[in-house]
Amino acid sequence: MEYKISELMELISDDSISLPDYDEVAPRRIKGMVLSKVQDSGRKPPKSRNLGRTLLIAAIISAFFAVSAFAIGYSINRQRQQELREKYHVDQTGTDSYVEYPLPEDRDEVPGDGVEDISVTTLSTVRHNNTVDIYFNVSPIDFKYVSPAEECIELSSDGEHWVYAEPVYSDLAPSGISYADITQEHVLYDAQTRTATMHCYIHPSRFWESGDAELTVRLFPDDVLIGRFTVEAPELEKRLCLFDRPLVFSPEGYDESGRVLGIELSATGVWFLVEMEDFSLMDRDENTAWIRAADQVTRGTLHMADGSDFSAPGCDSVQKYENGIAYFYCRWQDTIDIHAVTAITIGDTTLELN
Repeated sequence: MEYKISELMELISDDSISLPDYDEVAPRRIKGMVLSKVQDSGRKPPKSRNLGRTLLIAAIISAFFAVSAFAIGYSINRQRQQELREKYHVDQTGTDSYVEYPLPEDRDEVPGDGVEDISVTTLSTVRHNNTVDIYFNVSPIDFKYVSPAEECIELSSDGEHWVYAEPVYSDLAPSGISYADITQEHVLYDAQTRTATMHCYIHPSRFWESGDAELTVRLFPDDVLIGRFTVEAPELEKRLCLFDRPLVFSPEGYDESGRVLGIELSATGVWFLVEMEDFSLMDRDENTAWIRAADQVTRGTLHMADGSDFSAPGCDSVQKYENGIAYFYCRWQDTIDIHAVTAITIGDTTLELN
């Protein structure tokens, strides 16, 4: 069962926590115990005819504008791909958790219900723990469909279960902006080509065994199909790092304690492995101090081999609890090179990673 940290944090009181010294436990025995617990992831053009001079000139002019329109469309697609690459620092990390798709030279998307002028262009996919984030352009599209308030763009892998797409925000979007307040400057929307850059979250279970998924795109509530494309679920790279000695924590006034045994890194997030013999302590109103204590030790700063730092700002959910270990998950909208992480600082404690 997945627990949302935001729901648990509503119970927090003002209890303080303490981080006692390390337990003097043999590192080999701890690693052996934890390892045993975490084992389980194109149509030919028609032949030219003998046209008169006037018709020939008209055809040339028409072709020129058609090529120009396509060039503008191709340009905005390429621009958005580059912006997403920079957003996820793909060139720096070289991650396999990010897949970029070649831009089509010919429009091979499948339009539906007479909406021949709307096209859907796949840009990229990014793998997180329990979602695949899909980025794509829709053009030309009325801006009213960009914000999923009443009208919206939806996707489905089976034609029955639909999820709405959200706009990709620009740097001008304030934190916590509501859909009702979104304007064109807040999102990646090109007014000249009426191109909206959108993304949606698809659960990995929606993908076939081959790792692919065919998605249908429609306008809601119009129920008009505008395109279809196939994407793949990128690889989720992982690196398990167990601490030489667990980081012990306990709320002030409690005899019980928990231990952070290590972290498991992915390119787009990190799991904190927290040993708690009684996880129900996190669910009890009278023990909200445990929520605060766990929150303080499931966030930190990752130290990279090149001397830079990367922040793990805090977990948004507990992905699972089994064999006495809670897996607190922190997700970020970026990618990292998991093999370049050398240490993590939690509170005032810096732990080297093997």
